[in-house]
Amino acid sequence: SSGINAEYGGHMCTELEARMAREGVLGGLITVKMKEGSGEAEPVKYMGHGICDNVSRSTALTSATNTAGVMLRHAVRLAGELGVAPSDIRGLGVQMGKLRETVQSSVVRKPTPSPVLCSLFTHSGVPDFMGNTDKDVIKGLLADWCKSTGEPLQCDIDHVDDYLLNLLEYGNVSLVEELLRFLRKVIVGNKENGEEEWSAVFNGSLQSVQRRVQQDFNGILD
Repeated sequence: SSGINAEYGGHMCTELEARMAREGVLGGLITVKMKEGSGEAEPVKYMGHGICDNVSRSTALTSATNTAGVMLRHAVRLAGELGVAPSDIRGLGVQMGKLRETVQSSVVRKPTPSPVLCSLFTHSGVPDFMGNTDKDVIKGLLADWCKSTGEPLQCDIDHVDDYLLNLLEYGNVSLVEELLRFLRKVIVGNKENGEEEWSAVFNGSLQSVQRRVQQDFNGILD
């Protein structure tokens, strides 16, 4: 098995097609990204996907597209070339790059969006976190994470950062701001659990978000 079957890959590429159609863009470069598990039996930290290697493969298309069927065909082939066993896949994404406007796009448009990403954490057209979209549930998971151990793991940090950046892909800047304020409050109020290390985690996440906001929205968060 390639790691992308027709049913699951079809859902991903259909969602990607819808996003690109909303933005009025075609893509000329397709990339499949995977998180490959290292083989550990269980993640050592609550809410983590364990230690992973990030692998990817891309191909340039002979003609730009935003059609789900075309993207799925290339995605299945690229996933097979990566050679990751399905049981080792911890995360999976399909991304389109080299974007350009469709002929039907309006003359007056916002800047061309950054590459459109559809991943395991974006089911049903809305980014989710550990299968949840309710912000209060997500806040509870983040609080449990901060209080679960004195040493944050990079794989868990990447998971949180990916979610925040996925929210920005949808333009949900207000929720990103709210979650960052919440994280800072939890970290400051949890001094017995390595506040200095967790403050470094927060600052790193904030910097990642600020870079994306500046890139996509020409501004910064307050």
